[in-house]
Amino acid sequence: MSPSRVSLAAQWPFRLRPDSRFHYHRSIGPLSLTEAPVAGRAVQGPLEYGRQPVLQDNCQAQLELRSYATSADTILATPFKVSVNDMAQNTKTNADLLRVDVAAIRDDLKDLKLRVTAAESRISRVEDFNNSQSQKISDMKKMVATLQSQLMEQEDQNLRSNPRIFGIPEGVVSNYKSVPDILISSMPSALQLAFDRLRAREGP
Repeated sequence: MSPSRVSLAAQWPFRLRPDSRFHYHRSIGPLSLTEAPVAGRAVQGPLEYGRQPVLQDNCQAQLELRSYATSADTILATPFKVSVNDMAQNTKTNADLLRVDVAAIRDDLKDLKLRVTAAESRISRVEDFNNSQSQKISDMKKMVATLQSQLMEQEDQNLRSNPRIFGIPEGVVSNYKSVPDILISSMPSALQLAFDRLRAREGP
C-alpha cells in the first residue's frame, strides 16, 4: 500500500451511501469511497454523511493514522486468511473422515449381504425340508388309516373264528373242533337235558 494512500475502510467505520461523494479541502481533491490522499495531513474524527471532514497539519496525527491503517489492514487480512486455511483444513479432515466412514459402511453392507445370502439359502433348505416332511406326514396318515382298517378287519375275523358261549367253561371249548360238537357234548351236562334217541321210522 502506498504511504500517501490508505484504505478508507481501514480508517473509520464509515456509513456512506453508495452514490454519495465527499470532498476534502480544495487543495487535496475529491474523496472516493475506497481511497483518500493524506499527503502531509491527517483526518481527525469520523466522516459522516453531509459534513466536511476537519483537517489539521499534524505529523503525529499522520503517523498515528498510518499506524492505525497498517494495523487495521493486518487485522482485516490476516484472520480472514487464517480462517480460510482453517476451513480448508477442516473440510479436508472432514472429507477424510467421511471417506473412512463410507468405506466402513460399504464393508458392513458387504458383510450384511453375505449374511443375508447365507440366511436365504438356509431358509430355502428349511422350506424344502418342511415341504417334504409335510408330504411324508400326509403319506403316513394314509398308511395309518389303511393299517387301522386292516387291523379292524383282522380283529373282526378273529372274533368270528373264535366264538365264546356264555355259561360254558373256557377249557371245555378247546377240546372240540366245531360249535355243534361243543353243543352236543356240553349242553346236556351243563343244562341237565336228556336227549332221546330217535328211532328209525319204518316204511309204509
